Amino acid sequence: MNKIWSEAEKQYVKDNAGKMRDQDIATELTKKSGRKVSLQAVRKQRQKLGIAKRPGRGICSVVQGKDPQPRIAIDICAIMPDTEGVPEETSEGVLANVDS
Repeated sequence: MNKIWSEAEKQYVKDNAGKMRDQDIATELTKKSGRKVSLQAVRKQRQKLGIAKRPGRGICSVVQGKDPQPRIAIDICAIMPDTEGVPEETSEGVLANVDS
């Protein structure tokens, strides 16, 4: 059954998300609140609060912003303006030779 989180419990998640594993937060909240707080409940509440963590086991650092690992898009035509003989992508996503 879903329980309503108190402001103190939400604040505990906010304060400790960057220092503790979600499992440890769940264990501590279980001790403090007197009710069973699961790992999944802590994760869901953390996500509702807009707190994202870096992926990986035992990693406690919080991600700042939306994309934890920004990707760089490269315009291949700007690097290689001469595309003669270079395969191009077809509608199926498979490369086809331009000459054929």
